[in-house]
Amino acid sequence: MLAPQAFDYDSQTRQSLDRMQRSELRYSVVEFVAPTEYMVRPPQPLVYLFLIDVSFPAVTCGLVATATRTILESLDRIPNKDGRTKVGFIAVDSSLHYFSVSPAATEPQMLVVGDLEDTFLPQPQDLLLNLNACRAGIETLLTQFNDMFQSTQNGSNVMGAALKAAHKLISPIGGKVVCLMASLPNIATGKLTPRDSPQAAGTGKESSLLQAQNSFYKSFAVECSKHQVSVDMFLFSSNYQDVATLSCLPRYTGGQTFYYPGWNASRSEDAVKFATEFSRYLSMEIALEAVMRIRATSGLRMASFYGNFFNRSSDLCAFPAFPRDQGYVVEVAIDETLTKPVACVQAAILHSTCYGERRIRVLTMAIPTTTNAADVFASADQIAITTYLSSRAVERALSSGLEAARDVINAKLVEIFSAYKTNVLASNTGGSTPLQISANLKLLPLLALGLLKNVHVLPPSRLTVLGRIEEIYSNWIRYEICRIGFIVNSPCSAFNPVYPSKVLCSP
Repeated sequence: MLAPQAFDYDSQTRQSLDRMQRSELRYSVVEFVAPTEYMVRPPQPLVYLFLIDVSFPAVTCGLVATATRTILESLDRIPNKDGRTKVGFIAVDSSLHYFSVSPAATEPQMLVVGDLEDTFLPQPQDLLLNLNACRAGIETLLTQFNDMFQSTQNGSNVMGAALKAAHKLISPIGGKVVCLMASLPNIATGKLTPRDSPQAAGTGKESSLLQAQNSFYKSFAVECSKHQVSVDMFLFSSNYQDVATLSCLPRYTGGQTFYYPGWNASRSEDAVKFATEFSRYLSMEIALEAVMRIRATSGLRMASFYGNFFNRSSDLCAFPAFPRDQGYVVEVAIDETLTKPVACVQAAILHSTCYGERRIRVLTMAIPTTTNAADVFASADQIAITTYLSSRAVERALSSGLEAARDVINAKLVEIFSAYKTNVLASNTGGSTPLQISANLKLLPLLALGLLKNVHVLPPSRLTVLGRIEEIYSNWIRYEICRIGFIVNSPCSAFNPVYPSKVLCSP
């Protein structure tokens, strides 16, 4: 680390410098242009590989037509300032349908592979299409896509094999795999079966329904993370959809899960909702191949992390993709008595922009310390606490069931109010004293009650296991976690940081 005196000297210009002119000392959020020492390879281009379910349920509900039309209308909105963005398409039923477009051709070529045990890539050089060079062919393909499968009667889905093929195609580069599914994978690798069991509600078997049904999805997610491949899931179903299993892929690869129960394009509100969200998703600027490390003042320790990423070590989180509308909760533990007047927490995020620049975003927060419990309660954020409670509740639900998740919320709320009564109101409380809390936490009981009444954790008498499983994943993974202990802004957030000109920072 730099000694305080070193801040008065600019190592690049070799001249004295007023330390208060340094951006890293004046602003809490600063981005540095990373030197080559921070690059294993040149920054990767933005890659979207679409795996589109073209089975009978997907075609009849209108998913194929709506999704391809939305992609076509959003081509100009996909981030592509540097002209390196690539897209690819694989249609999935009982076989894998690849689409090849060469820059000189306007008509796409369909290549069908029926070997599901040992997937291979026909003409791999023409399957990832440069958005600029192959624009005419891409538009033709999207225009004709729905018509190719309009008369299908095929009800099979080999999405597991499609995921393996997608990984083989983009793992040398990295990028995003976008799955649009209206049926369960029911053949070959990653096969799933309906497993809703209303009789398991409120019993010890309930938590097992929240776990992945097939180990392929967890192991495959780890492999994707190693190769900077992120998976996003758009799940549609009029019947059962195993969100608990399929959401493992976005959860460990920095992706997102979108769930549309009972969706049908014949209802205009359904079609508009999906088209709007999907178009916004395609136009979103994201960061790529990111890693995050958080450090703090001596005596503080990063105890737990919540969010969609892969935890490589105790303090290093890996994000193949870093969407701008996701946040992450970090629970900070106090291991030693803090004697200094200020405690500091700093997050450093090394990432590549979708325009090919490697950067380091540094977020620093200085928090005053106190020995007065009243000051601690007066500075607490009830929204942040509620967000933290929701993350803890989901974690407990996955391991112990939904009853345990409700208990976590209740226990933490009782703990907070008991601590306030003991440490702040100890001198003027009695048996008939009404429940009291600091003014900034007065809505905390209402917020906690909202969590308990949410479909995530409703008791069995109020909601079927199927509904709770699907909702707990679709809502929690998309929930924008923020403001708990320390704010970690996504590198592509709408907040505009300071960009020092080619600043080099010490490791």
